[in-house]
Amino acid sequence: MYLNSFCFGYRSNFKLVNPFFLSYYLRSPHLRQIIFPLAQGISRFNISKKSILQLPIKLPKLQEQKDIYRILQDLENLLSLQHQKLAKYQSVKKSLLQQMFI
Repeated sequence: MYLNSFCFGYRSNFKLVNPFFLSYYLRSPHLRQIIFPLAQGISRFNISKKSILQLPIKLPKLQEQKDIYRILQDLENLLSLQHQKLAKYQSVKKSLLQQMFI
């Protein structure tokens, strides 16, 4: 789906593509490596619609996409929990250090 000279989108067939998997895939380093060489410009990168449409993008089967998405979502949730724990431990450490020097 072509929106304008600076923005276009994809309309996918949900029988072939899991939209949640696609959200991860479109932000992946792998896809960025494929798209980056197509970018032109200095302050704002432009990519031609024709170049994007010619990209050979391979996707796993639908069930594999769902499985990959679930794994990535679980990892993201686990990382979030670990970041929360780390923030709490850092807060406790800061508090204990302050109490040491009072």
